[in-house]
Amino acid sequence: MVFGILEAYDKMPILNSASILLVDSETEQQKQLADGILKEERMFRVKIHFAINLPLPSSIHALRPQIDLVVFLINLHSKKTLTTVEMSLLYLDKNLFL
Repeated sequence: MVFGILEAYDKMPILNSASILLVDSETEQQKQLADGILKEERMFRVKIHFAINLPLPSSIHALRPQIDLVVFLINLHSKKTLTTVEMSLLYLDKNLFL
């Protein structure tokens, strides 16, 4: 694993569980989306993690589970959010793109 890059399959997945990373500089939007996801009925467990940008701090690498989905939230009224996403994309492995 290249240091700082968020890679697909770098950790063992947890059965019947999904781990989602929401990336946005505005935490209120993250919380609203997370609440909406968690309210949906499902047959598996969902863990939601928050980040302002990538790369993730190296100190939490050992603690976090496998990330199954990365969601970037972009505010169309703020150029800062688009710039944050552009810079964060450099820290994603190509296998994480759908």
